[in-house]
This record gives sequence, structure tokens and C-alpha cells, in this order.
Amino acid sequence: DEQTYWFAPSPSPAKDLSQTVYLLPNYDEYMVGYTDRSAVFDALQTDKLDSRGNILFNHTIVLAGQVVGTWKRTIKKGEVILTPSFFTALNTAETDAFAASVNRYGTFLGKPVNVSIEVE
Repeated sequence: DEQTYWFAPSPSPAKDLSQTVYLLPNYDEYMVGYTDRSAVFDALQTDKLDSRGNILFNHTIVLAGQVVGTWKRTIKKGEVILTPSFFTALNTAETDAFAASVNRYGTFLGKPVNVSIEVE
């Protein structure tokens, strides 16, 4: 779309990240590093953010470089409860990638993570 982005050369070929999910915190540099976020976030999804409506204030779920949802966490003594809010439904491979990301997050925290899906 007539946009130029510069990247440092990679020392090795990048692996396929199309099915990798990242759970990013609010104010992550992936979101704050650019004033034009149209390459990673569809402004038509703004109504699905929290009441402030600003993507920077939300923990984001990124799949294949695109923000596909937000998440919240509740840390308890023996567990972490993670509540995702997806902008669209995930397919099986994407759901598996999300589960792998949740598992990595639990390993990082040293606690089991239980996913709580809110039903509207």
C-alpha cells in the first residue's frame, strides 16, 4: 500500500511465523513504535477494544503480524486466568497456536494458565 518499512538483515532465514501467536502487553513497542498502525491493526475493530477505545491501552493478541484480539489476565495464588477477546473466530491451526502461546506464557510465569472464554 505504498508504505516502506526497513528491517535489519537477518543472519538466518526466518521461519514461517504465519501460525505464531503472541500475547503482547499494553504499550508494547510493536504497537507504540509507529504512529500509523494500519499495517498491523484494522481501525474498523476499534469498537471491540475496551471502553477507552485506544489500542495502546489493551493487551493484544497478534497472529501472523496482525492484531486479532485483546486479552486480560487475573493472577491468583496458584494460577493465572487469561480471558481473550477475539475479533473473529480462529480456525483449528490458529486455536492451536493460541494454546501454544498460552502455554509459553504459563511457563514464563511459572504458573498454570487457565483460559476463560466470555460468552456474550
